[in-house]
Amino acid sequence: MSDEMKEIEQKKATYMKHFIVDYLEHGLRKSVQQNAIQCAKNVNYFRYLNEDLSNKEQRLLDSAFEKCLGKYSDSYEHALNAFNNHM
Repeated sequence: MSDEMKEIEQKKATYMKHFIVDYLEHGLRKSVQQNAIQCAKNVNYFRYLNEDLSNKEQRLLDSAFEKCLGKYSDSYEHALNAFNNHM
């Protein structure tokens, strides 16, 4: 294989790595977007929209929302981090 062909193959491999990272990132965003409303409904986030909550109550509500959303997004986030570290 000539040096030019090796360089082309290396560029293709680099492109594919970045494409896969973008694909994983898109999957993460899509998962979060699709499940954000459902998680907000599950924890009654919208019920308290017009109420003044204490800092503790707001933190608990946010924590419940993030915990619900994390069920859908954590695996994607770990895959993205692992793949970035591997690159």
